[in-house]
Amino acid sequence: MLKSSYITYNFHSLTGGSLYEPIGTLNETGTASYVEKNQHHYLKISDNDVPDIEINIKDADLDYQSENSNNYQIVIKISNKKYGFNFDQNSAAAAKKFRDDFIKYKNTHQKTIYYNGTSNIKYWGDVLNGTPNGSGIMYYNSNRNDIMCEGKFLDGKYNGVCKFYSPYGHVQLIANNMSNGKFCDYGKLIFKNTVYEIDFDDNDYAHIISRSLDINTQTSICVDLANIVIPEFQNNHEQACFNSYSYDEKINYMMRKMNNLELENTKLKSRIDTLEKTVTNPISLMSSMATPLFSRK
Repeated sequence: MLKSSYITYNFHSLTGGSLYEPIGTLNETGTASYVEKNQHHYLKISDNDVPDIEINIKDADLDYQSENSNNYQIVIKISNKKYGFNFDQNSAAAAKKFRDDFIKYKNTHQKTIYYNGTSNIKYWGDVLNGTPNGSGIMYYNSNRNDIMCEGKFLDGKYNGVCKFYSPYGHVQLIANNMSNGKFCDYGKLIFKNTVYEIDFDDNDYAHIISRSLDINTQTSICVDLANIVIPEFQNNHEQACFNSYSYDEKINYMMRKMNNLELENTKLKSRIDTLEKTVTNPISLMSSMATPLFSRK
């Protein structure tokens, strides 16, 4: 996936020394692009008739940068090779963004983040400065792999193209353009292979999509919209989804339901055991009762 692209005069030094040679045809410009594939960021150098060069940014470093009255030069080093990029005197802003993009992608890492509130949501993907930035996946629960959303994130908010899933994935919502956690423009709601076009500016959906979605809370956006758009959802959405499953999907659905019930049962037993121990221990019970209310945590 293309992230950004720049027109530059590209050169290299394959020995790491100070003698540089043009990568492509002498005195002709090429392109330097940041691309994302297989969950990694690459710097792709394209120059006329020579084969493209791809550099994994995590293996590279910013060697130096310089500017004068004629051009702006940035050099990136990987192992014993150096790749240089010249921007003309009218491209100061592009040169700065090229450098800033490199630093951003260099400092972006694949990481898992757990939001250990009541929902226990999990995020996996690109992380910068401790928050989701780039491509990633949100899961409804860290104990399972039910996807809540996969898409783009900026500074810990949904931003760009995002695809939301209802629990167990029976309904999908594709938001073509999210900004700062809010829905913009148009999207698509998908159920039983039927696509329903959604205009996020429509007043019928305002009470659902006007709010900004937080990534650290579970969302019911797919089901909420389906209840408005899809007639058979309005009475019993869970039954409508179950009816749409194949035989194997129904078996898997029931198994997941049973596993969830077992987890809840285990938690309930643990709470009961804790309560019984407290009740059968008078000293502990009296001590807890004697603790001033304002000092309890």
